[in-house]
Amino acid sequence: MFQKKSHRITIIAMTLFIFSLALPLHAADSKVGYINLQRLVQESKMGKAAMARLKN
Repeated sequence: MFQKKSHRITIIAMTLFIFSLALPLHAADSKVGYINLQRLVQESKMGKAAMARLKN
């Protein structure tokens, strides 16, 4: 019984180690961005039209 539990722990540890190596490779391709909603509403045609409708 002890041997089976030891194998499970080893397999779990190896799996976590492999995934931890893959995480930086995946994260290197991601980009973070944001949208300035105030500028979008003030400068876009649709935003200006929406603001005009809200003011009326």
